[in-house]
Amino acid sequence: MGNYFIFDMDETLGEMYPMFYFISSLTENIPEDGKIFYDNAYNIFVKNLLSIELSNEPLGVLRPGIFKVMDRLAVLKKQGKVKDVVIYSNNGHPESVRFMRDIINAKEGDLVRECIDWTHPMREEERLKQPGAAYKTWNVLKKILVEGNCKAPADLESKNIYFFDDLDHPDLQKNLGPENYFKVPAYNFRASFDRIADEYRRALEEAGIHDDNLENDIKNFRNKTQNTASRNTKPPQEDEGIQMMLKAVGMVGGQQRKRLRSTRKRRQRRSKKLLRKN
Repeated sequence: MGNYFIFDMDETLGEMYPMFYFISSLTENIPEDGKIFYDNAYNIFVKNLLSIELSNEPLGVLRPGIFKVMDRLAVLKKQGKVKDVVIYSNNGHPESVRFMRDIINAKEGDLVRECIDWTHPMREEERLKQPGAAYKTWNVLKKILVEGNCKAPADLESKNIYFFDDLDHPDLQKNLGPENYFKVPAYNFRASFDRIADEYRRALEEAGIHDDNLENDIKNFRNKTQNTASRNTKPPQEDEGIQMMLKAVGMVGGQQRKRLRSTRKRRQRRSKKLLRKN
C-alpha cells in the first residue's frame, strides 16, 4: 500500500496572510466577461511568485526549504513509494488553499492531489463537533483520502500516513502516533507586502487588465494587511520543521531500499545454494 503525505497549510507549508487580498481580487466576484483575463492574471501571478520563491531572493511566502521536500516527494511518487500529497487546512478561504496547491504543482506537476479547507463538505463532522473549535480527526482524514480525489483503499491504515502540522490535534496524534504525526515549529514570517504588490501589478499588466482603481485597491489591501516584512527583509533559513519533513521522506524512501537489500540478500543466498548443488 502506498504512503500519503498530509500537510497543514498556515505556518506549516507557509504563511499566507500577506497574500489574502491579492488572491481574493483575482479569484472572487469576477464578472463573466472578465473571467478569462483574471484566470490568466492568476496563472501569471502563480508562475511569477514561484519563480521568485526559487530565486536567490525568495519572498518567503512558502516555508524556506519546502520545495526541497516537495522535489523528493515528487520523485518518490514517480517511484510508487508515495501515493499522494494532500493539503488539509483549517483555513476558511478555499482560494488561498488552492493557491498553495497551485504554486506547488506549478513546479512539481500533479503532486498535490487534494486540498481541503475548513469549509469543505467532507469536513461537516468536524465543524459540528464543537462550534467555534477547529478539529482535525482521523475519521475525517481517512474519509478524505478514501472518498476524495486520492481514492485510497478502504482498509487504509494510519501507518501509511505522514502528517505535518504546527498545532496539536489530539485525535490525529492518538491515531497516528509519534512516528507518523510530526508537530513542526510554526513558520510565521510575513512576506513583504510591497514585493507581492509588485508581482500583482505585473500579473495584471501581462494579462492585459487595465484598472484605473488599481493603486487605490492596493492601498486598501495594505491598510488591511499589517506587520509584514519590509522590502529588504530576508526570510529565515531552513529550520527544524524542514528537517522533520525530510526525515519522514527519508523514512519512506528507505523502506524500499531496505526491501531491495533484503531481496538482494535472498537472491545471493539462493545463488550460493545453487552453486553448491552444482
